Amino acid sequence: MTTYINVNNPEEVNLFRKHNIIRINSFKNVNITEKTIVLCDIDETILTFYPHDWLSIYNTNLKNFEPQVAYEKTNAEWSDIVSNNKPVMTDRNGFYDMIRRINQTGSLLLFVTARHFVYKDLAFKHFKDIGIEGYKYLIHFCNNKSKGDYIIKNIKTRGYKKIVFIDDLTENLVDVKTKLPFSCCYSFKFTPYIDEIIDIKL
Repeated sequence: MTTYINVNNPEEVNLFRKHNIIRINSFKNVNITEKTIVLCDIDETILTFYPHDWLSIYNTNLKNFEPQVAYEKTNAEWSDIVSNNKPVMTDRNGFYDMIRRINQTGSLLLFVTARHFVYKDLAFKHFKDIGIEGYKYLIHFCNNKSKGDYIIKNIKTRGYKKIVFIDDLTENLVDVKTKLPFSCCYSFKFTPYIDEIIDIKL
C-alpha cells in the first residue's frame, strides 16, 4: 500500500512504519468494510482554517518560548483564529464518498475531537459553516485528553468488525494505535500541504 510520509521527519517515518499508520489525502482512500466504526478528527481533517494551522503556530512559538508557554500561547492564538474565521471543508467529495460507503456497509461514523465540550456551540457552528450541520450530534469532545483513553472509556465499539481512526496529528494516531492495536489508523494530510511530503512504499 502507498502512504505519504514527511521525509523531513525521520522519526515520523519510523513511527508510521512501526505502527502501520497509513497516510492519505482523501477520504476516498479509507478502507471501509462491513460493520466498520469510523472515528474521525475534525480540525485539519474534516475542516481547516488554512492557511492557519495549530501545529505550525506551535512550532513557531516553540522557537521563542519554553514548551508549556508555547503551548498556552498557541492555544490562545488558535482560539482567536477559530472564533473569528470560517472554516472550509478539506475534501468534500471524498467525505461524501466515505459516507456513501459507510451507509452501504452498515457502518457508523463518529467525530472525535480534542476540542473542549464547553466550546461545543462553536463546533456546531463550524459544521454548519461547511454544510454538514446534520452530523453535529455525532461529535465526541476529548477536552484535550488522550483520544485512545477517551475511545476506550466512552465509545461502544463492540459489535463492529473493524475500527478506523482518522487524524492529522501523529501523536494522536500513535496513542490510539498503541491503546487499540487492532484499529486501522489513517493520517490525513490536507492537500495544500502535499508538497511537503513524498510518495513512498512501506
